[in-house]
This record gives sequence, C-alpha cells and structure tokens, in this order.
Amino acid sequence: MKESNLLISKLLIEVIPTCWSYSNYNKFCVVMSKKASSCKTVKFILCSIGIFLGLAVFYATSVVVIWLYNSFLYSRVPGYSQMYSWVMGIIEARDKQEKQHLSEKAIKAESAGDDVRYKNTCKTGLSGSSNVDGEIVDEGKAQIVGPDSKLICVLQNVGFLDLKKVDFDIAIVDPDDSGLMSANLEYFIKGNRIVLAYLSIGEAESYRSYWDKDWKVGNPEFIDEPNPEWEGNFKVKFWHSSWHDIVLTQLQKIINLGYSGVYLDLVDAYSFYEQKGFSSAREEMINLVVKISDYAKRQNKIFLVVPQNAEELVEDNRYLSAIDGIGKENLWFRGDEPQSEWEVCDSLYYLSKVKMAKKFVLLISYVSREENIKDFLMLARSNGFIPYIGKRELNTIETYELD
Repeated sequence: MKESNLLISKLLIEVIPTCWSYSNYNKFCVVMSKKASSCKTVKFILCSIGIFLGLAVFYATSVVVIWLYNSFLYSRVPGYSQMYSWVMGIIEARDKQEKQHLSEKAIKAESAGDDVRYKNTCKTGLSGSSNVDGEIVDEGKAQIVGPDSKLICVLQNVGFLDLKKVDFDIAIVDPDDSGLMSANLEYFIKGNRIVLAYLSIGEAESYRSYWDKDWKVGNPEFIDEPNPEWEGNFKVKFWHSSWHDIVLTQLQKIINLGYSGVYLDLVDAYSFYEQKGFSSAREEMINLVVKISDYAKRQNKIFLVVPQNAEELVEDNRYLSAIDGIGKENLWFRGDEPQSEWEVCDSLYYLSKVKMAKKFVLLISYVSREENIKDFLMLARSNGFIPYIGKRELNTIETYELD
C-alpha cells in the first residue's frame, strides 16, 4: 500500500501540479499583464492566489483518489491484501540482508589490522583478560574456543568412559543422565576441554529431581500445559520466583560439580507466551538469563553461560553481556529440508552480533544426507561457527569431518 500511495501521491502532488503551475502561471500572468500592466502588485497577488488554489485542489483530489483506490483494491481485487503482505515481506527481507551485509563488512573491517585474530574468529568468549593472540587467560590457565574446535552434544546414554574415548574440545551433556562426578570433570578440564551442563529453563521436566509426584498443570501455579512432542515436559511460567529458585538450585549443583558452564535450553519459550498475550515475556526471559549469569559468575568468573536459540535476544545489551556464546539449532536445514532464506538471513544477522562481541557460536544440526552433511559443515566452518551433527534424540556420539 505504501508503494502505491507513494506513486500516486508523487503523480498528483508533484508532477501534475508542477506542469500546471508552470504553464498556467505564464498564461495567467500574460493576460493579467495586458489588462493591468500598470499594477504589478495586483498581478503578483492574483498569480500567487491562483497557484495556491490549484495546489490545494490537487492535494485534496489526491487524498480522495488514494482512499478510493485502496478501498476498491481491498474490496474488489482478490488476493490484494496477500499480495501487499508478500511485497512488504520482500522489502523487509531486503532490509535484513542489507543489515547482514553491513555486519559482515564490519567484521572484516575490524579484523583488517589483525589478520591472525580474524582467522581465529570466535577464539574468544571466555571471561577473563585477553592476550595478544586472542586467547582468554585467567589465573595462569588458558581456555580456548576456536572455529576449529570439536563439538559434541549428547544428552542420553553417555557416561565418563564414553566421553573419554572421544576427541572433543567442547561437550554438552545432561548432568543427570551422564552421572559425571567432580573427578571426571576435573580430568577433562585439565586436558583443556570444556564440558557444559544442559539445563532447561523454559520447560519443567517430570523426570528431574525437583519434580514432585503431586505436581500437575496449574499445581504449582507455574506448571503450564504439556509439550506434546516431548513426554514428561511441561511449559512453565518462567517468570515466577518459585521457578527461579528451582533453576538456581539446579545451577548450584552444576557449579558444585565443577562443570565449565551451563547450556540453557528453551530460552525461546518466551515466544509461546508472547503469542498468548503476555507482552513482557521477552523481557522476563532476558531477566532470567541475566540472573543466572550473575549468580554463576559471582562464584566463578570464567563459568560459561551459553543459551540455545532465541538469538534475537542479543539485541538487548544486558543479555549479550551476560552470555559467553550461543547455541543455534537448524540454521541451514531443518532435518534434511533447507530452511527458508529469510529465516537463515535473520539468524545470521543476530549471530554476527555475537561474533562481533568476541563470543563463540555453536551449531547443532540433524541432517542425515551426505550432501547436506558436507554443505552444513562447510557453511559452518566458513562462517567461523563450531558445528555438531547428531541424531534428533541426541543419544549417540556422532563425528563427521570435512574431506
């Protein structure tokens, strides 16, 4: 609608009045000059009034024509509103692509004076002071996350002996399922490996130690409807203080065991409540992640806080400062189906902000076709992201390498 309005307005308000005013001004003034050549003031006043009235008439006419034009299209032309939405979508996608292009240019410009640091994009992200090579050093011990780091994410059927057999730099595990003890974690951390503990903050899980057998939807108040895709999972009103207490209790157990950090899942649950009309859901989720980060880093300043998905929240500076990296599922593929270009472009725009903030990006994909596996790994590495390909259940350790 904006495009059509603009075109008609320019025609009626700028082009036609200009032509009219130019031709009629001269004619009018010639006539008046013959009849009242001795009165230049009268000629000027009458010409000005004529031009003003002409412009006023054309302006009023343009408003009426635009209103009638749009009323006719919306009421008579099938699919006009859908066409308008489609055109506006293209314009928005173009704007997002421009933002992505500008972000990429900013990354290159920032790295122009330090080629080594650019080639090691995401080699930062841990709290502490940075040395000249981009490594994060704290208390004499360096921990490095680089684009060539090997990531694994396995949340079921894995223990210490399974992990010990695998060559990895970063592992995401379920602390309850893996049963890792402090000594096990110390073994990996001494080998300069990072082990992140999975923690869901957007859904409650009936198989966790905090779950009471009498709990059900609405009791306690923060337990909401079940998730039909995952048995035993329930939406949770995550802004409730009682839920915060549960999350921080689980987090404290993770810290006490000696994990390198926490991997926060279902951060994107806020969108579920936004769609239900809870307008402050986004802000409440940001507050919860910031609260988790503050709580953990007061005890261990190099403890990593890594949320998964909801990358759009990095637009908030408090949120971006609170996290050390981000995880993203299904960036280029959902299963083996390509994601829409708009979704990919949108995500890359926000992930570029994470990289520009010197934080790392972990990618998890569930592709299975050989050609998609190669494409995913190539795209991830070329963007400086750290990829992992697994089965949807994340119950086996998978390893893939680019040829």
